[in-house]
Amino acid sequence: MALKTNKSAIYLRYIPAIKNWSKKATSIKFFDHYQNQSYEHPIRYSLKNLEIKSKSVGYYHSLHSINFLPYQSSTKEWQSKSKPDYVACSSNICKKILAQQGLPENRIKVISDLQRENFKDLISKKFNKNMLVILSLFPESNYEILNKILKINNFLQERLKLKVTIRSHPYLNNLNLLRKLNCKKLPNNWNWSKGDLKSDLDENYCVITMHSAVITDAVLYNNIVIILKSELNNAENYLDCLENKFPILKPTLEIDLEQKLKDIFLSKTKFYKDTFFKIKNEIGINIDKKNYQELEN
Repeated sequence: MALKTNKSAIYLRYIPAIKNWSKKATSIKFFDHYQNQSYEHPIRYSLKNLEIKSKSVGYYHSLHSINFLPYQSSTKEWQSKSKPDYVACSSNICKKILAQQGLPENRIKVISDLQRENFKDLISKKFNKNMLVILSLFPESNYEILNKILKINNFLQERLKLKVTIRSHPYLNNLNLLRKLNCKKLPNNWNWSKGDLKSDLDENYCVITMHSAVITDAVLYNNIVIILKSELNNAENYLDCLENKFPILKPTLEIDLEQKLKDIFLSKTKFYKDTFFKIKNEIGINIDKKNYQELEN
């Protein structure tokens, strides 16, 4: 996404900048998110060309679609100075997915996921009639998902009595989004999120999304999730690595959305609750603070 919205060449400024900033340093440890995209490369390359000790760690913060091209790599690629010394991730399933995408296993470390430490003692999600729609950084996906949900709003309001909250990406302008949808305001039973992610996941029972890594957080937070099938893009499901074992995670077609919502809120609530509990356990969450010591080695 950064390559579509930024002049990627500006990241080359890191090369002379880091050389200048590090003049009085004796060692450097650098941490960033790992997505294997070109804008990450200059700073790592710069560090490895310094005459002082350095270490670069990329943090794989969530599961991503296996169709997300930047994560695919070859063994030879990892001989490059532009790669991190190793990639840290929060579970064995993350490590497995990264290895399948070409990352050498000896460059992967499973550490604690302390950004989700407040998930540890969550009790079972209480049933309510609140639904959260999580938007991504991809404008075309957001127009698509909102259009499809708007089409069935009478059903949501009159049949299911749902309250709908829209959580937009921090980089998005909500007014521009409404203009693109030819709407002056949200429907009466809809509202924009005004809270943080934790509050939104806590207050809502069902989550609908497309092209968002937040779907992992939703599952870990005991939400029932729907990944809506995209007609415009391929990698709409960031949990597609679990589709075969849990078919319930396969993207939902627009024509099937009403029935799936009926199942979740009316006829098969226990089935969905039990299945997503199993999915949560499959993903796993490691929040043992001692495992952060792995970063020192």
